[in-house]
Amino acid sequence: MRESRLQSKIINYLKANGIYYVNTYGSGMTAKGVPDLLICLNGKFIAFECKVHDNGMQPDQEIHAIRIIRSNGRHYCPRTLSEAIQIIEKERGRGIG
Repeated sequence: MRESRLQSKIINYLKANGIYYVNTYGSGMTAKGVPDLLICLNGKFIAFECKVHDNGMQPDQEIHAIRIIRSNGRHYCPRTLSEAIQIIEKERGRGIG
Protein backbone atom coordinates (compact mmCIF):
# COMPACT_ATOMS: atom_id res chain seq x y z
CA MET A 1 0.00 0.00 0.00
CA ARG A 2 1.17 3.51 -0.73
CA GLU A 3 1.26 6.18 1.96
CA SER A 4 -1.29 8.26 0.05
CA ARG A 5 -3.71 5.28 0.12
CA LEU A 6 -3.25 4.95 3.88
CA GLN A 7 -3.94 8.67 4.29
CA SER A 8 -7.14 8.34 2.26
CA LYS A 9 -8.35 5.47 4.44
CA ILE A 10 -7.62 7.43 7.62
CA ILE A 11 -9.36 10.51 6.19
CA ASN A 12 -12.44 8.42 5.42
CA TYR A 13 -12.48 7.22 9.03
CA LEU A 14 -12.08 10.77 10.36
CA LYS A 15 -14.90 12.05 8.11
CA ALA A 16 -17.21 9.18 9.07
CA ASN A 17 -16.68 10.04 12.74
CA GLY A 18 -17.01 13.82 12.41
CA ILE A 19 -13.43 14.47 13.48
CA TYR A 20 -11.80 17.71 12.31
CA TYR A 21 -8.60 17.30 10.32
CA VAL A 22 -6.41 19.04 7.77
CA ASN A 23 -4.61 17.04 5.09
CA THR A 24 -1.30 18.75 4.35
CA TYR A 25 0.01 16.14 1.92
CA GLY A 26 0.88 17.41 -1.54
CA SER A 27 0.44 21.10 -0.82
CA GLY A 28 3.14 23.13 -2.51
CA MET A 29 2.66 25.78 0.17
CA THR A 30 3.32 23.50 3.14
CA ALA A 31 6.68 23.66 4.89
CA LYS A 32 8.89 20.63 4.37
CA GLY A 33 8.35 17.90 6.92
CA VAL A 34 4.91 18.99 8.16
CA PRO A 35 2.90 15.91 9.17
CA ASP A 36 0.41 14.51 6.65
CA LEU A 37 -2.67 14.93 8.84
CA LEU A 38 -3.32 17.52 11.54
CA ILE A 39 -6.24 16.53 13.75
CA CYS A 40 -8.16 18.30 16.49
CA LEU A 41 -9.83 15.76 18.77
CA ASN A 42 -11.39 16.61 22.14
CA GLY A 43 -9.27 19.76 22.26
CA LYS A 44 -6.05 17.83 21.58
CA PHE A 45 -3.65 18.61 18.75
CA ILE A 46 -2.72 15.33 17.08
CA ALA A 47 -0.42 14.90 14.10
CA PHE A 48 -0.12 11.83 11.90
CA GLU A 49 2.89 11.16 9.69
CA CYS A 50 1.63 8.21 7.67
CA LYS A 51 4.21 5.60 6.72
CA VAL A 52 3.96 2.14 5.23
CA HIS A 53 6.20 -0.92 5.32
CA ASP A 54 9.61 -0.07 6.76
CA ASN A 55 9.70 3.55 5.58
CA GLY A 56 11.04 5.83 8.29
CA MET A 57 10.60 9.51 8.94
CA GLN A 58 12.95 11.92 7.24
CA PRO A 59 15.03 14.29 9.41
CA ASP A 60 12.74 17.26 8.70
CA GLN A 61 9.73 15.15 9.72
CA GLU A 62 11.48 14.16 12.95
CA ILE A 63 12.13 17.83 13.74
CA HIS A 64 8.41 18.59 13.40
CA ALA A 65 7.58 15.60 15.63
CA ILE A 66 9.93 16.91 18.33
CA ARG A 67 8.46 20.41 18.11
CA ILE A 68 4.89 19.11 18.35
CA ILE A 69 5.69 16.95 21.38
CA ARG A 70 7.55 19.82 23.09
CA SER A 71 4.41 21.93 22.59
CA ASN A 72 2.32 19.27 24.39
CA GLY A 73 0.75 18.03 21.17
CA ARG A 74 0.68 14.41 20.12
CA HIS A 75 2.59 12.99 17.16
CA TYR A 76 2.08 9.51 15.74
CA CYS A 77 3.37 7.56 12.78
CA PRO A 78 0.63 5.02 11.96
CA ARG A 79 1.47 2.32 9.41
CA THR A 80 -1.99 0.79 9.02
CA LEU A 81 -5.60 1.92 9.22
CA SER A 82 -6.16 -0.30 12.22
CA GLU A 83 -3.22 1.30 14.06
CA ALA A 84 -4.59 4.79 13.26
CA ILE A 85 -8.05 3.80 14.52
CA GLN A 86 -6.56 2.48 17.78
CA ILE A 87 -4.70 5.77 18.28
CA ILE A 88 -7.79 7.87 17.52
CA GLU A 89 -10.04 5.84 19.80
CA LYS A 90 -7.45 5.93 22.60
CA GLU A 91 -7.25 9.72 22.26
CA ARG A 92 -11.07 9.88 22.30
CA GLY A 93 -11.01 8.00 25.57
CA ARG A 94 -12.60 4.94 24.00
CA GLY A 95 -9.56 2.71 23.76
CA ILE A 96 -9.90 -0.41 21.68
CA GLY A 97 -8.42 -3.61 23.03
